[in-house]
Amino acid sequence: MTRLPRPSESDIRTESRSVTDPGRDAEATGPCRAVAVACIDYRFVEPLRRFFAAGQLTGAVDLIAWPGGAAAIATPDREALVEAIGLACSLHEPAEILLVAHHDCGRLGGSAYFAGRHAEITALDTALAMAGETVADRFPTRRVRLVRLDLDGQPVVVNVSGRDPVDAAAGDRS
Repeated sequence: MTRLPRPSESDIRTESRSVTDPGRDAEATGPCRAVAVACIDYRFVEPLRRFFAAGQLTGAVDLIAWPGGAAAIATPDREALVEAIGLACSLHEPAEILLVAHHDCGRLGGSAYFAGRHAEITALDTALAMAGETVADRFPTRRVRLVRLDLDGQPVVVNVSGRDPVDAAAGDRS
């Protein structure tokens, strides 16, 4: 993989762009509140959009779309993803990093690969936990939230910065 030279600080435009409306600028949407690593799966776009809306994050998220989403941090793609997270954090200074994985992810073999729903959830949560440890170690000043989404859009926050799991719809109660 060929690496592009890192731009100088003066070469970088630091205005945020909305995930739902790329033409809107930071003044229209407010500051970037989070960077999210999520899967490229087209079936996953609408549930992810609903998750952002429920958390009042629409227009305030830098989105890194990658095959496998956050689960890919546990693969050889780790350094490229961590570098992308680092760039987003340095450009837009979000307080939070969202690591998102979803059911029936082709990068993990799809739901058919697993011996049932429980085995798939366990594998997703394990991959998210590994990704969370990696990202929390590299970005200790950022809150890290691990999120598992069903394709029907039901979010479950698996863990928030080492705290007990919380219901994504209710938000962080700690």
